[in-house]
Amino acid sequence: MTQYRRYFLGIAVACVFVCLFLLYPFTYNAITSVSPSASTSTHQITKKGVPKANVDIPTQHPSTTRQPTKPSSAKPDATLTTPKPTVPKPVPKPPKRPPCYGGKIPKDKFELYNKSQPLEVTVVTAYFNLGRFLKGSGNFFDTNLYMKWANVYQYIRSPFVFYTDSPDTAETFRKMRAGYENITKILLVDRKSVWAFNYVERIKAIYSIPGYPKHHPNTVVPEYSCAQHAKYATVEETVEKNYFNTTYFAWIDLGYFRYIVGRKKEFVIVKPKDFNESRIAMNKVYDVSMDVKPENIFKGNRVWLGGGMFFGSKYTLPTFIADYRHAVEHYLNMSLSSTDQQVIYSMNTVNEKPYVRRRVPIQQYSANAAGDCWFYLGFSCYRELS
Repeated sequence: MTQYRRYFLGIAVACVFVCLFLLYPFTYNAITSVSPSASTSTHQITKKGVPKANVDIPTQHPSTTRQPTKPSSAKPDATLTTPKPTVPKPVPKPPKRPPCYGGKIPKDKFELYNKSQPLEVTVVTAYFNLGRFLKGSGNFFDTNLYMKWANVYQYIRSPFVFYTDSPDTAETFRKMRAGYENITKILLVDRKSVWAFNYVERIKAIYSIPGYPKHHPNTVVPEYSCAQHAKYATVEETVEKNYFNTTYFAWIDLGYFRYIVGRKKEFVIVKPKDFNESRIAMNKVYDVSMDVKPENIFKGNRVWLGGGMFFGSKYTLPTFIADYRHAVEHYLNMSLSSTDQQVIYSMNTVNEKPYVRRRVPIQQYSANAAGDCWFYLGFSCYRELS
């Protein structure tokens, strides 16, 4: 029994050695793939230890002799560099307006009229006798003061139309314009025939409202407000009649040229420089916000454009004046009244666009020389004959 046991043990040992001999190559490879020296060889891992990926990688064939790489002297491609941030251009500041102060003509010099140009502008002005009234904080205006300023118009050589409700004033102007009757039209009218004065009772009622601000004479003398609206009524009629067959018309206040009463030079009024035919020209006095309520404009006596002069053609003025009249009635219905300056400002604000018509834009003219900003437009159209 012991012999058999030794016999089977010998056979088993022999089988073990045979198995070890046959399995030796595979065991060696497995041991090599995880050895520390194998982890430093990328080539061996790629070749034996990593399964083939499903990506086609192009095979590169390096040259047999490798030359040392020299640094390139070429400039780097601009597209590969990080672009510099774009610095926004500064917004240009609006030109600074020259100083505005009274008593000085807002022009550097008086220009001469080129006589080869036609006299194509009819000048319209008016005087309605309101008696003596306070203007501003302490100055009183009356007929004598206005007639002193009006002496300038004896020297105007443009076609000239004058309205008044005063027979004495009409006679004064007839004498003043002697010798120039061919370019002069003097009209003695009844106030009641001028639509602007039909608002006097409504305006009087507004100025009687307790707490309505008192700005002399704008919100104190109802007839003064009517006289300001009468500018547009008289120009409207003059354009319709077109007594001298001109293309352009200019309203100019009776006292507009008060600073040159003593100059005594013949002059004419010409079309403003760079005038846009589809617009009305007016004189800008102040830089203002257009996002303001009409109540604040009327009751605060705020001004944007001066009412001393406006200029337009026979094609645009009738529409502009119709829109102005509509706006006057609109604000009277709101119990708001003052002068044409507050009406013009209010009807051009942002909030009023849905409620008033403004079919003709306004071309603003601003003083480009130090002086009284209220009178710039008129002096820019002023030309002396010699």
